Amino acid sequence: MRKKLTSLGKSLSPYVVGTEGNISGRTPGGFIIKASGYQMDDLQDKLVACDVGYCADDECATYPLGPLKPSMETDFHAWIYDNSDTNVIAHTHPVNVLKILCGEKLLKFFALRRLFPDQVVFNGVESCIVPYATPGKPLTKAIALASREFEARTGSFPKLLLLQNHGIICCAKTCKEALIMTEICEKAAEILLGALPHEVTPLLDSDVAALQVSKDEKYRKGLV
Repeated sequence: MRKKLTSLGKSLSPYVVGTEGNISGRTPGGFIIKASGYQMDDLQDKLVACDVGYCADDECATYPLGPLKPSMETDFHAWIYDNSDTNVIAHTHPVNVLKILCGEKLLKFFALRRLFPDQVVFNGVESCIVPYATPGKPLTKAIALASREFEARTGSFPKLLLLQNHGIICCAKTCKEALIMTEICEKAAEILLGALPHEVTPLLDSDVAALQVSKDEKYRKGLV
């Protein structure tokens, strides 16, 4: 997992600046996460193993197993692993996506409508909007609330979380899927912003439904 996360960090580095962002991977009894204060493209010795414990009020406590300090956003990684079957989490700040996340006019459209097939296949039918919260425990609580509301409404845990004025969280099965999800999200944002001078035409609901049951699409996604 360390080797795969190190490779993922390099691939995701164009979607962050400086020491922004964090990634993690599930391990037996815990997870491995990017160390605080380090860049995504240099994680070979900058990954921290964490064990986790949970309190009755759903706040989580993480216990780093080593000298490095884990990301300040480790709590939300722990919460997601405890409440879903996610294996890899990628949190980045893609520029075009942030242009949408920093305004309200396009955010709901971007979360609920899909523009092309792979957006449905890899980012899901819709995304979960998380209102802005300060990084750390306040953000974890905001993610928990938004995710539970999303799951109650749709019947499934969100694959892609859109953090207002902040960034995105991709909840994936593999490192390869986490990378593709991030790339597709940024591609969709660039397309939407580029189409604004014209009339934006999203996929029809019937088109989205057909993609969800397509055996060919399920096979292709299963390869990542």
